[in-house]
Amino acid sequence: MNLRQLQQVKNRNQAKHDLTGKTVLLTGKIPNYSRKDLIKVIQERGGKVVSSMRATVDLIVYTREDTLKFKEAKMSAAVYSYTVEFITGSDFINNYIERN
Repeated sequence: MNLRQLQQVKNRNQAKHDLTGKTVLLTGKIPNYSRKDLIKVIQERGGKVVSSMRATVDLIVYTREDTLKFKEAKMSAAVYSYTVEFITGSDFINNYIERN
């Protein structure tokens, strides 16, 4: 790879982990991560964590679809036509938290 290609890969990897300006709602427990540690990392990467569904939520991180918080978030998103991404805990870790 030449220098330009390496920079493009670096930029893609940085974007992969970017939570700048995103509001995140965490539901359930994500294995191997404490909620406190996840909140810290999200904030360090420019994101904000909220505890309930609102119009400003960009990402809903869930581990199970049968939790009350997940169901309420899903219903609110549908009823109020919120644009929100639902992402599993493992996908969130792979796409936003862990650096490869």
